[in-house]
Amino acid sequence: MNYKFERAAKTLAGEVFGLIVRRIQWMEESGIRQWNGTGYTSIYPLEYYEEKAQRGELYVLRDGSRVMCAAVLLEQDSRWRDSSPAYYVHNFVSAIPSGGAGAVFLEEVERLAQNNGKRYVRLDCAVGNAALNRYYEEKGYRMAGFCEEGGYRGILREKGVEERNCEYLCKDVMRRDIYRIPFDALAQETFGLSFENWYQDGFWEKTACPYQPYTLFIGGRAAANVSVSVMRVLLDGQMRTWVQLGTVMTAPEFRGQGFARLLLEEVLRDWDGRCDTLMLFANQTVLDFYPRFGFERQAQRQFERKISVERARSAEKLSMDSPADRELLEQFYRKKNPFSRLQVTDNYGLLMFCCGSFFKDFIWLLPDEEAVVIAEQDGKEWIIYDIYCSGGRDQDMMALIRQVTGAGSWNVRFAFAPKNTEGLKETEVDDPDNALFILRGTENPFAGEALIFPEISHT
Repeated sequence: MNYKFERAAKTLAGEVFGLIVRRIQWMEESGIRQWNGTGYTSIYPLEYYEEKAQRGELYVLRDGSRVMCAAVLLEQDSRWRDSSPAYYVHNFVSAIPSGGAGAVFLEEVERLAQNNGKRYVRLDCAVGNAALNRYYEEKGYRMAGFCEEGGYRGILREKGVEERNCEYLCKDVMRRDIYRIPFDALAQETFGLSFENWYQDGFWEKTACPYQPYTLFIGGRAAANVSVSVMRVLLDGQMRTWVQLGTVMTAPEFRGQGFARLLLEEVLRDWDGRCDTLMLFANQTVLDFYPRFGFERQAQRQFERKISVERARSAEKLSMDSPADRELLEQFYRKKNPFSRLQVTDNYGLLMFCCGSFFKDFIWLLPDEEAVVIAEQDGKEWIIYDIYCSGGRDQDMMALIRQVTGAGSWNVRFAFAPKNTEGLKETEVDDPDNALFILRGTENPFAGEALIFPEISHT
């Protein structure tokens, strides 16, 4: 989803009114009393929303051309006794289902209030609507009194927004330009990498569990970040849920103030008990940092083999600039790696982040074998990152690799954990800038095992 928050044109009034009508029907069907039974559409007919749009008081949240959420924002409201600078939210409605659009809309209203010098965002909710009152409580809207109008009795609620300029934690960065762009700027500044083209090409959503940054904003600047990647991991034939933390970064001017700690603690609270394994990779400058939060360093084991090949290469390169080749890669990716003990599945989005940048020149098609091999030549060594094929009886891992390397004498290093290690040399991974850490109390399949986490799935 790519949300856009904006003032509504008059032409959108009809669509907003349609949301209201559908929401009232939903209230009737759900046994909830709020707008139903009050003559709401007579009090607020289509002409009302047209007038509010013309006055610049009707706001919408769109996903493409579809209105997902809408409300009227006023700067005065007789239901409230004081005249503190505020936006008063009225006729707040979302599509069914909304997919969390209501929360996004409220955050955008809070940001608008903040930018326009308001102290509060205020709204009201029917006394008897327990579910909606809980929702507003969870969003930080505290009870501030009661109001009565005709047969309606409501609870007044408000949220202060003055401090948001100082510090704001966003967990929904990718779908919203206002957050994603400064997050991406920090990633470029810190690591020299950008997520923007990957996002715009639709790969962020091409995964069962999209990449989720936790980003702290200060004065509109992305100050610090820790990202969560939820992964479906196939380990020795068993599917597990792992969480990998990555893109840990702090802008230079905000370092030394504890922001990385704050974000890490928030992530650990959110994911406590919700995954089988929680892990990360760290460089040598922070090896002493993560143990403070319960992470333990874990050794990995890798395999390699020397080979001599007489035949010329028969593999063909796939171009990631070609939509047809990208589609072909996706088809083979679904076949998985039949030769690997441990692999991340259902995460084509992550694969394309790598194959659209770091690995774009390393993707080889073996048309006769119906296989794709991701492999990089480094001098006299070939690094095998992944192999996608059906794994039928006639498919031999080393035979596939020989068709990629071509003639010569090579050292082949596996950047994944092969199932069959016969004839392979085992060594410990020695890379202090990619040290594996596992959170204590979560499953650690690496302990006592000759395993390596696939390098192509690092985040």
